[in-house]
Amino acid sequence: MAGFLSEVHALQQQLAMIHGNPLIGLQEAAELLCIRLKTQLVAIWAVPKDDPTCSVLMAAHGTGAAALQRRIVTRRAEDAPKCVGAACSLSVQDALNTTVEGMPEGLTGDKGALRSFVQVPIGAPDAPLGVLLLAKSEPASFDSNWWQVRLQLAGAGLQPHLYHPQIQQLAQLLTRMEDEQDPVALISLLLTSAGRYMHSATNMAASARLALIASAQSPEVPEALVFECPPAAAKAAAANASGTASSGSNSLGSDHRLAPPSDPEAHVIASRLTLVNTLLASALQGQQARFITDCSAYMQSSARPARDVFTRSSQLVSSIVVVPLIAGDGPALGGLYFTFNSPCDFMHIQDTLLGFIHGVTPMLHIKLTGRADLLASMVAQANCSASAPSTSKALSSSLSGGRSASAFAAAAAGVASPTSVSGGGLAAAPSSSLSSSNGTDPSSALRPAASARLSMVSSNPRLNTEAMLQVLQQDLRSKGRQCLADATELSVAEVLGQGGFGVVYKGWWHKVPVAAKVMPARNTEFEALQVATEMAVLSTVHHPNIVSVFSCLTDMVEATDPGRSTSVSGAADMRTRYRRLGANEDPEGALTTYNIVVMEFCDRGTLYGAMKAGHFHRAMPNGAIGVDLAAIVAVLLDVAYAVQYLHAMHLMHGDIKTR
Repeated sequence: MAGFLSEVHALQQQLAMIHGNPLIGLQEAAELLCIRLKTQLVAIWAVPKDDPTCSVLMAAHGTGAAALQRRIVTRRAEDAPKCVGAACSLSVQDALNTTVEGMPEGLTGDKGALRSFVQVPIGAPDAPLGVLLLAKSEPASFDSNWWQVRLQLAGAGLQPHLYHPQIQQLAQLLTRMEDEQDPVALISLLLTSAGRYMHSATNMAASARLALIASAQSPEVPEALVFECPPAAAKAAAANASGTASSGSNSLGSDHRLAPPSDPEAHVIASRLTLVNTLLASALQGQQARFITDCSAYMQSSARPARDVFTRSSQLVSSIVVVPLIAGDGPALGGLYFTFNSPCDFMHIQDTLLGFIHGVTPMLHIKLTGRADLLASMVAQANCSASAPSTSKALSSSLSGGRSASAFAAAAAGVASPTSVSGGGLAAAPSSSLSSSNGTDPSSALRPAASARLSMVSSNPRLNTEAMLQVLQQDLRSKGRQCLADATELSVAEVLGQGGFGVVYKGWWHKVPVAAKVMPARNTEFEALQVATEMAVLSTVHHPNIVSVFSCLTDMVEATDPGRSTSVSGAADMRTRYRRLGANEDPEGALTTYNIVVMEFCDRGTLYGAMKAGHFHRAMPNGAIGVDLAAIVAVLLDVAYAVQYLHAMHLMHGDIKTR
């Protein structure tokens, strides 16, 4: 008895110390239970809350794990209450003499096969969280009552992981991927759900790409077919993930679940990618993730940057990672990319990233192995009349199998070596072997209009300059904001005008004449929000007919340094100087603070002044004074173009006047 109590106590302690990420932790738990309980097989399923009739395999270790992974999702039929993997209790004394529903082939029929099984649901009987299965090669191995105690304790140790939102989200996604037979809708579902998953787990907006290895004209130059969501769909998915979906978003707009129901009309953008000098080739060769933390720094420092950082349809890409999709000893299916619109330290999210990849890789192998070239043919067929010859050529419909290591090594040879600042590799998550085919005809389940929902961008060597421009602009703006924040001193002199929120002065900033709108800090949140909104709008709009804003300075106070109160000539300097309030300065809030908008100084006066000065009048031949309609129309058109620009940004001025 004492030995048994010591055994279960040690098991509880070790289960409590497994990996904190639930997707990785469940696999560690399966390996731990297999060793501690001396069984030949341990498998763990999760039960989705939105569909308790099915179970999703999350981890399997030992003899027969590959056989279980050929069927990720198990559905319990009403006429078969006892089923392997279903949320029910099951005990098999000798599988060689007993027929068990849902028993995968390869578990009981081969030499050295498993013979005794025991299965228990995890969690409350009326709402189980998962299922735990143990198996041994000897018959009647689980007859002892102590096994029920072990199983209940093991199940209790697994409950926190199965209850985790990431497990439920992945189970929901895999269930819907299992139900989807159309590869186009399947890829669309994966891409939108992957971005949502990363946002949910890391609070970082992300977009996903899927690359499938396809046939190439030259066996030594492997190629891939890269799938992405269209920019509008990607933005809608990101908005839904953050709970800010707009009314103009697509069908995902009202569904905030991780895996939305597959949209049969979803469009996916596809492009051909030669794997020479790419992150994907490097990842496939090294069988580990490749990432770039700061794409701007990488592009500026690399003499020959990787060709798959920016695709023809990509938007802002500040960080990127690609993880190879490898299951067991079989050939690589391809890779899954994640891109982020701000620099990201992947070492902080590698567990979440690799856990998700490990979870979806077996399902992707089952559903998409052998379909890359079929998808490419569908794209070519749908675009043959409108695409360039390089994108509309017919492709072979048979997958050429795994590429040789030398081919990927040659393709990856040109990739610039990542540095400690801009990139590197992540250790690949463990994966178990599984069948490389789902045993069905790839074309039998396609909807008739599947190819019409695939669009293809050109595969010519022209680069996406717009995406490069965006990431470099982001980097330069960030550095510019820091530079301006470090030099915030401002001096003002005569008053140029006055409004409801503040006074506009002529001032000097960086020794350049400027117009400075000085606004005292507001006392209520509503008033402060009005000021913040005005500053945000003025600093965002950029148009030739709108006054440029150089900077918005907050928490400014009047400088009182007497040493700076005289001019160069020694005469009294009437300028008022402002400086940024220190971090620990004025804890009581006694000083008056100001928010200041530093703008372009327009020294030609106002439109009202130009009208009074007669700039819109001209002398007539008879000596009379006439109106210069051409000049007036030109000014009004300039104003109209500026207002049109504001309206396009959904902004309304509301106070246009001549002064």
